[in-house]
This record gives sequence, C-alpha cells and structure tokens, in this order.
Amino acid sequence: MKKLLLPILVLGAMVAVQAEPIYTQSFDYGSSTLDFGDDLSGSGWSDNTGVIDYVPTAGLTYPGFNSSVGGALVYNFPSAALRSAAQDISYDFEADPDGQVYWLFALGAVNTALTTGGFTEMNLDGLVGSPDVNSIKFVMTDTGFYGEAFSTGSAVTQVNGGTYTLGETIGFLAKVTKGTGASPENTVVDFWFNPDLANLGVANGSITDSKFARDGSAAALDQVKFGGDTGGSYTWDEVRFTTDFNNIHVIPEPSSLLLTAMGLLVGITVMRRRN
Repeated sequence: MKKLLLPILVLGAMVAVQAEPIYTQSFDYGSSTLDFGDDLSGSGWSDNTGVIDYVPTAGLTYPGFNSSVGGALVYNFPSAALRSAAQDISYDFEADPDGQVYWLFALGAVNTALTTGGFTEMNLDGLVGSPDVNSIKFVMTDTGFYGEAFSTGSAVTQVNGGTYTLGETIGFLAKVTKGTGASPENTVVDFWFNPDLANLGVANGSITDSKFARDGSAAALDQVKFGGDTGGSYTWDEVRFTTDFNNIHVIPEPSSLLLTAMGLLVGITVMRRRN
C-alpha cells in the first residue's frame, strides 16, 4: 500500500483545481486599432490623455510563460508629455488573511531610443483617497529597468534590474506578502527580473516598507495603469495578478496531463498485480 501512496499523491496534485487569477490582460482585442477611452470603455478602460490606442501586433513571449498568440499594448509618444491608460478592477485586500501572497507578472519592451528622461511603466494601484496612491511599478527606459514601491508622501524605493538592450523583452515578477496591522514595514514586495519561472531562486531585491497591501491602507485594488513620458515607443503584454503562481508558470497541457495520469494508473495496476 505504501508503494502506491506516492503515485496517488502525484495524480491528486495534477488534477487539483487551479485558482482563477485576480486580474489578467493579454491585449487580444482583434485586428483593428482601438481607442482605450472610447472603443474599449466597456472593458473598464479609460484613456487619461485621449491619445493611447490598442495597435494590433504580435504579442510578447517569454520562456516558461504560456504567452497568447494575440496582440499587445503598443503606444507611441510623439512629444515630451506624460501619457497613460488604465483599466479599473476591484479587489478587497482587507478581506484576505494576513500573510496572503500575491504574484504580479508582466512583459515589457522599449521599441525606440528615448530622449533624456524617457520611461514607460506599468502600475498596480491601490488608491487610498485622492491624492494618495500606493503602487507597485515595473519601469523601463532605453538603458535600464527596475521595480518600485511607491506611496504618496513617502520616499520612493527601487530595486534595480540592470542594463537594458533596446528591443529586448523583459519579464517582470513581483511577490507581495500582505502585512499586518497598519505598519507599512509589515508588507514585503520581492522583485525578480527575467526569472526562471520553473526555478525562481532568490529575488533580485526586496522592499520591506511598502504600504501596498496592508490593513487600513489601499483596502481596494483600484486599477492597472500603463504610461510613459518624453516620447518613444513601448510595448506591454501578458499582465497577471494572482494568488496562484500556476497562473504564471507554464503547466502541462490537458492532453499531457491525461497521458501522464494514464501512465501513473498503469504503473499502479502493475504494482498491485506484483503484490
């Protein structure tokens, strides 16, 4: 009986139900250029400046991530002015237990060289009340990239990702561990850049004073926002925010799971007959 235990446990793990992500955005809106403020307003999108469009293009891909074959968010800035578009979502952090772990993932690329000060960023915002904003950010320039935990009225804390090569796709990953009480130092945000999703290893850096997901602050997740400044062209794709890392890391296709499960069952049958 003991010999059967391991195969049974493996089979049980394979058929375990995968949790649904809190938020997912793959920008697979079809073959037409669409305006975020008008055409996509029914999808919860708002174009804060009225100039950002969805442009059909090949989606970004990343090793170990099950990238879709659809489009990506590509936007071009003709002038030195901040541009942003956001999609509203609602998630109550305070309903989750202390110590809850969340995962944030996105793919980003800078397509053209930028003028001095140019950047693009993806924000996961929890609004406490205007003008206070608590954010986790993935930020790129044409020479570097980094992760950031931003809170209005507090010092900006960053984790450096390294030197950037123009046109390169960067895989951003953050792990947020919900703090306790109202102390900002109780929430930890770990950042990985271009991680091996099958074997994460040690994070590239951590921020331990984030106010992002703690009781009494940012009780509701408000929006995912994409923006940039000072000209240039950028691409973002495949955003995931989830409590289940399996929504990010590639898992076997159902057909592969079925074949593996059948193999385990055959092995169990043979072992039983031998016994």
